[in-house]
Amino acid sequence: VDTKNDTIQKNTKRIDVLLSRIPPGTEPEFRDFLNKMRIYTANPVFINRIKRTGLRLKYINQIYAPRKRNILRKIYRVIRSF
Repeated sequence: VDTKNDTIQKNTKRIDVLLSRIPPGTEPEFRDFLNKMRIYTANPVFINRIKRTGLRLKYINQIYAPRKRNILRKIYRVIRSF
């Protein structure tokens, strides 16, 4: 059974792996998104959870681009992960 801290560490490591695999010259906006997600994930206080949810809503179409779902279903997935 994973504790809350274990889950936070796993999520932070996943984001670190993604950041390390981004080739140079990739959109700085994507790198900025991952850096902010890393910060908000590493410190799960309430305000960071709100910021993380807002960030996901801002980039909702890019995050869920491979999935052909309507926008309400995408928003539901973001809010559910709060």
